[in-house]
Amino acid sequence: MKTVDIAILHDLLDLNDGMLFWKKRVSTHVYAGDRAGVVLPSGYRQVKINGVCYREHRVIWAMVNGSWPENEIDHINRNRADNRIENLRAATRSQNGTNIPDKKGSSMYRGVSSKNNRWRATLSLDGKGFHIGTYDSEADAARAYDEAAIFYKGDFAVLNFGGTC
Repeated sequence: MKTVDIAILHDLLDLNDGMLFWKKRVSTHVYAGDRAGVVLPSGYRQVKINGVCYREHRVIWAMVNGSWPENEIDHINRNRADNRIENLRAATRSQNGTNIPDKKGSSMYRGVSSKNNRWRATLSLDGKGFHIGTYDSEADAARAYDEAAIFYKGDFAVLNFGGTC
């Protein structure tokens, strides 16, 4: 992906609490002090600089860290609109995919499903599903999932009991 020089970012944009604001007028419809960018249907905010669109969280990462991220940027609290630097971390695609909201399934817990009146715990790693075990209670399966998630995913684990690591 083509990237703009970070010095240009600092020349054009002010960063305030995870939000970008234009320092100067950049078009007939954009004035100094205006919030930069637009919100996409995906929930991410996008900023157009010199005709190229960038995700706001990536621009903020570059401005704070002095270099563009090599891989992906993960929103720790899973809120795509929260671009405060303390909510952003560098991640691989696999790590970033770990920290996404769950789809509704047969259980109220992440990584747990029911089968034949028993509860199954599974974990996804690098796009592959792994069977952790089968349990008599839904909560036991959820605890087993949490243990495996902490072991395999570390800081990127999203837990059933206790939020994120």
